[in-house]
Order: sequence, then C-alpha cells, then structure tokens
Amino acid sequence: MNTKNFLYLCAIILIERMTIINIKINLPLSLCEFAIRNDFFSPLRLYIYLKTISAGQIRIDTATKKDIAKTLGIGVKTVGSQLQKLQERNWVGNNEASGYY
Repeated sequence: MNTKNFLYLCAIILIERMTIINIKINLPLSLCEFAIRNDFFSPLRLYIYLKTISAGQIRIDTATKKDIAKTLGIGVKTVGSQLQKLQERNWVGNNEASGYY
C-alpha cells in the first residue's frame, strides 16, 4: 500500500470513529499525514468535528463543550486541551471578546 492510500485509509477510519454519517467535508490528506507523524489524532478529530457542525465560526461555551465531549466520547477538559492544541498550531482562532472560534 502506498503512502497516499494509507493516509486515505487513516482519514476514513478517523471519520468513521466519530460516528457521523452523511456529512461531506474537504480534508487534505496532508492533515492526516501530519496527525500520523506528530501523534495529533485527537485534536484532528475535534477539528474535523468542528468543521462538520459549523460554517466557519462557532461559539464554544461550557454547554457546547459538554455536547462535543459527549459526541466524541471524551471529557470536557479534553475538549478544552485539544482546542488549545489546535490554537497553538493555528488551525483555529479564538476571539475572546465574543467567545467565537
């Protein structure tokens, strides 16, 4: 199996684990490659989920974090730490005044 096929397979497995059906998003294989090389699967999974539930901006308060945590099967604190990792990589931004990501 070549690298491109392997990365595609990893992307499919990552998305299937989220149990989201019939949602199409554009996901560069380079993101999956980055996740493999840098052990970044959990933040990538959150990133993909956020792309499926928003049109580019989303207000993430405590209730939203609880919903995300329940959907992804992770803890609320984990959602916060993964959001922080996504911000550190500049994959998501945060307007602290408005609370939108």
